[in-house]
Amino acid sequence: MRFCKASNFGFVSQWCTFVFAVSAPPTDPAPVSPISVDVRSTRPFTLSFPAPRNITLLPPEPFNYPVPASHQTLIFSGYGPPLMDNDTFLCLLIAASDVIRVLNSGRDMPVLVRDLVYAVEGVHLEIWSMGTLTWGMVGTTITGLKDFLYDYESIHVEFSIEEQGIQGLVGRGLLTRF
Repeated sequence: MRFCKASNFGFVSQWCTFVFAVSAPPTDPAPVSPISVDVRSTRPFTLSFPAPRNITLLPPEPFNYPVPASHQTLIFSGYGPPLMDNDTFLCLLIAASDVIRVLNSGRDMPVLVRDLVYAVEGVHLEIWSMGTLTWGMVGTTITGLKDFLYDYESIHVEFSIEEQGIQGLVGRGLLTRF
């Protein structure tokens, strides 16, 4: 079991994009570049996030999500209370770093443990292998989970993992609060 307490979010910027922009005075018609910030300026700057997502509706349960550019389908169900976005995506980032570490060895390998557990602050991600789950499949699962959470909402969710060409489920998972 791997627990991580997030206190420095500096490395998260590699995965999450934040746009810094200088607030232009109302009389200045020239657009302000969101990339360049004049550090000598005395004008205040603001932190801009992407436009709010439309999270009024969640998909039906169960929801089959074919992960793009893969042979994997995630089946989402058991929607529950919202989770903190930053903690949720940091938890996914830490799980992805494990996948990258293993895949950098040069080949995709089976997951040799029954369950993978990641926790950041109050967010808990657990992925259970059904015997045929590989680290590449875990990486695809994390990508699909990230897409789902971004498109809808960071919420408690249960998921099943199907891989084309393999009969039955290759894994199951849960993202929740603890």
